[in-house]
Amino acid sequence: MKVRESRWTRWFLLSATAIVMLGCTRFQELTVRRHITSSLTDAEANAILLNATTVLKTATVPGDVACCVEFERDGPVTTFTTGTGSINSGADFSAVIALPGYVKVVNAINWCGGLIPGIIGCAPVPGNSFVVVRFTPILEGILWAHEYGHTKGLGHRNDTTAVMNPFIGITGMGVNSAECSAFLAGGSQRLFRFCGGQTN
Repeated sequence: MKVRESRWTRWFLLSATAIVMLGCTRFQELTVRRHITSSLTDAEANAILLNATTVLKTATVPGDVACCVEFERDGPVTTFTTGTGSINSGADFSAVIALPGYVKVVNAINWCGGLIPGIIGCAPVPGNSFVVVRFTPILEGILWAHEYGHTKGLGHRNDTTAVMNPFIGITGMGVNSAECSAFLAGGSQRLFRFCGGQTN
């Protein structure tokens, strides 16, 4: 039996090939808020989200996968007045986490599941938002990606090259395939560009 090739068949085959070649990216749109006494501009939030995207999309160490997630800011950075700008108790944490928005920037976090002074980020596992402080610019993207991972149900991984390592560092950018699956959950999917595979 001979199959007749039509314009529709050619279009379908070309479209399917383009999807395979381009790949898909999962876009996570995050509403960003800051305590009225904290500082964060739209441009700074965009830079942090771009850094977090780069961290996840780049496979840098053996066993690491390029995770096709792209973070975008959903609307302008807005302010909130709940609390003092410091998280010093479970009640403070719960009050800020309950506010609308995904990312909440405060001045200090001294409570995260218990009294622990000097924490830079805290999130419920899983959850719908996280709290962070401003940090070294080169590491803020890793911090936001890490806390976002907690909201997707990820725990800590004791590997200094992992995003989900409990201690943040410039080498902590690795994501394994199971973690990538959690980062990909939810969000909107659009054709974007090919996102590479795993490093060996």
